[in-house]
Amino acid sequence: MYWKRFACLVGAGLLVVGFSLPVSARHETSHVKVKIQAPLDAVDCGSTPPTITVLGLTIDVSKANLNSDTDNEDNDCEDDDNFTCAGLTVGQVVEVKLASDVPDPTTNLLSATEVDMGEGNCEDTVCDDVKIGAPLQAIDPGGTNVTVLGLVVDISKAILEGDDEEPINVTQLMVGQFAKLTLASNQPPLSATRLRVHPVKAVKVKIQAPLDTVNCEATPPTISMLGLTIDVSKVSLNSTDCEDDDNFTCAALTVGQVVEVKLASDIPDPQTGLLSAIEVDREKGDCEDDVCDVKIGAPLQAIDPSGTNVTVLGLVVDITNAILEGDDEEPINVNELVVGQFAKLTLASNQPPLSATRLEVHSGNQVHVEVMDEKGKPVNDGAVNDVQADVTVKRGKKVLKFQITSNGSFLLAGLPAGQAKIVVTRVHDGQKSKASGLVKVKDNGTKHLRMRLKAVRQ
Repeated sequence: MYWKRFACLVGAGLLVVGFSLPVSARHETSHVKVKIQAPLDAVDCGSTPPTITVLGLTIDVSKANLNSDTDNEDNDCEDDDNFTCAGLTVGQVVEVKLASDVPDPTTNLLSATEVDMGEGNCEDTVCDDVKIGAPLQAIDPGGTNVTVLGLVVDISKAILEGDDEEPINVTQLMVGQFAKLTLASNQPPLSATRLRVHPVKAVKVKIQAPLDTVNCEATPPTISMLGLTIDVSKVSLNSTDCEDDDNFTCAALTVGQVVEVKLASDIPDPQTGLLSAIEVDREKGDCEDDVCDVKIGAPLQAIDPSGTNVTVLGLVVDITNAILEGDDEEPINVNELVVGQFAKLTLASNQPPLSATRLEVHSGNQVHVEVMDEKGKPVNDGAVNDVQADVTVKRGKKVLKFQITSNGSFLLAGLPAGQAKIVVTRVHDGQKSKASGLVKVKDNGTKHLRMRLKAVRQ
């Protein structure tokens, strides 16, 4: 059995383009939504809210645009402005665009933003063109199944490939990757015939500057730049100016070389007291007259009340002569800067005192996190910053990760739009407690998240 194809070009385009994997772009105005293509299991227009069911998932359609893409005798798309929930019937093949891959906390239902109705029904309740486009929420340690939209899907017989259509191994799958799954059927137990994912591209904390020192014999081996000593024991070393340099190691680094260092975090490792690098890339060229193209990408750790300087990576940087911009390249004022914003700074030089010529921050998006102790009381530890927050924001194939510390509740500002996971850890009077939460960050929006800590058994 096969489905009848949409007769109009637009309808066909939705199936092909609609399930393409997301493409990230600067200043993008749209992105690929979470989607399901499958026959309707149930339609309940009289419920509050009205719902449909596909693949066993009950979906709120109260805010969805409903479109009919059936064909007429002239092989054109009909204009059906009166198409409503009542026009849906069990067995119809629909494509449902979802607001998120997690249920709305108010209704505990997935929420649809659009429902497109195709033509044709399934024979014997079995369809051969069922698709899901959504982030991977979990991966079985044995690699036999994955979870998307809360559904467990067997992938043991699926073709696995990256967005370049090259084969990949199950070990290359990561939670958070946006995946396109083609299912063998709409009937449980669900199994995939094909799974295609984007590789997760992490946006890391970075420094680009010349090397001040190189100490490969130290334990751990280190480099220093901008006065910061950095552990390089776990890094991959890349040479961007050598065509074939498989033997590129720490010993090949020399003082004065311009390198780009990606860091695991913007705060030192508690065991070594050092910043930890995960990658070192050599750039072409050296500095002339002690002037180099020096850049830092990291969260703002502190802002001087006078607005004359900011702190990133523990470094105080003068911004009095810097051009301040939002991510839309529009000028901003210094009073719009907020601790926790991810900033990109271009420095005048690598020589102290450090000063910036340009500072660019993400603007508009804020998450206010209220940290509560085990008894439900707000945490406020005075001058002691014993609360650590690990923040991960995912949008499409890009992931931003960073850490901040505080003495209690805190504000995250300038986050990119997307799904943010926040893990808060507190060590107070020798007792460790932890909390985690998810929040959807919207453009030019403010979210409030209350996180209650629970004791961790040690």
